[in-house]
Amino acid sequence: MAKTGEKKGGTPMILQIALVILIIAISFFVLKVYVFDKMNDELSRLDTQIADLDLKVQKAQAFQQKKALNEQIYNSRLAELEREKRILPKERETDELVRRLENLAHESRDMKITLFRPDKPVDHDFYYEWPITINCEASYSSIGQFFEQVANFDRILNVYNLNIDSTAQGSDARPTLKAGFIASTFVYTGDATEKIQ
Repeated sequence: MAKTGEKKGGTPMILQIALVILIIAISFFVLKVYVFDKMNDELSRLDTQIADLDLKVQKAQAFQQKKALNEQIYNSRLAELEREKRILPKERETDELVRRLENLAHESRDMKITLFRPDKPVDHDFYYEWPITINCEASYSSIGQFFEQVANFDRILNVYNLNIDSTAQGSDARPTLKAGFIASTFVYTGDATEKIQ
């Protein structure tokens, strides 16, 4: 008669169970080493890539917001530059401004122009200054009116080196002044921002 837990002509039952457990353990170990560990490594790598991509997306969003703000600031500054350029004429507009100044001086009935001489331009970074030496004889009020009209020009026109001397009585028995001054206009020559555009 055979012992309990033993098959006829076979291996004992405990040995079979141990063998099955050993096969399952080896299979699990092989699966862990060659499948699960590789899957975990791949998942970790993908998690790292996702974190990197999230960081890049956040940086891109921050850049997009800064870009929009910088574009708004740039457009505002560009509009400000355009406003400023309106009061700083370019070359072709300067001739017209000088003619206007000369006509203004000549049209004044109490003002006699004795010298109207555009001088050599003085070069600056993005503009040059064009001084015009003017000498005249006029009454006090007509000189004041002339300067008032010059101040109302929409272009920049500075008056400096003003010298006023009294002279003999004028032809209509009113006191006459001799005035000499430099009226200086500025000509816009362009800058780096225009070269970029």
